[in-house]
Amino acid sequence: MEKITTIKERVLLFAEKQEVSKQDFFKKTGLNYDNFKGKSKNTALGSDSIVDIFTTYPNLNLEWLIAGKGEMLKNPVFENVIEEPKVIYGKKPDNEIMLELIPQEQLQFQTLMEFYLMMGQVITH
Repeated sequence: MEKITTIKERVLLFAEKQEVSKQDFFKKTGLNYDNFKGKSKNTALGSDSIVDIFTTYPNLNLEWLIAGKGEMLKNPVFENVIEEPKVIYGKKPDNEIMLELIPQEQLQFQTLMEFYLMMGQVITH
C-alpha cells in the first residue's frame, strides 16, 4: 500500500470512505475535485478548505487529516453528517428549545477551536 503523504491525499482517502460519490463529497464540501488530481494534487490545501471539510464532516479527526497521525475518525460510532437541530414547534417553550441547542453550538465552537489550535501546532513544527 502506498503511503499517504499529503493532506489532499488524505482528503481523497476520506472521500472514498464516505457513503457518497466523490462528486457528491466535493459538492457537499464546496471544493473543486480538479484541485485534487494531476499537478494540483501536490499543491497545499488552504485552511478555509479544511474548515469546509470539517464543518461538513465533524467526526473527521483533524490530527489525522493535517498530520497523518491517529485514526481517520474521532469516534467511528457517530455518523459523519451534521444534523439539523430538532425543533418541535408548539411542544416546548422557546427558552427550553434554546437551552437544548446551546450544547450543539458549544461543541461546534470547541471543534473549531481545536482545529485552530492544531493548525498553530502544525505551523510551528
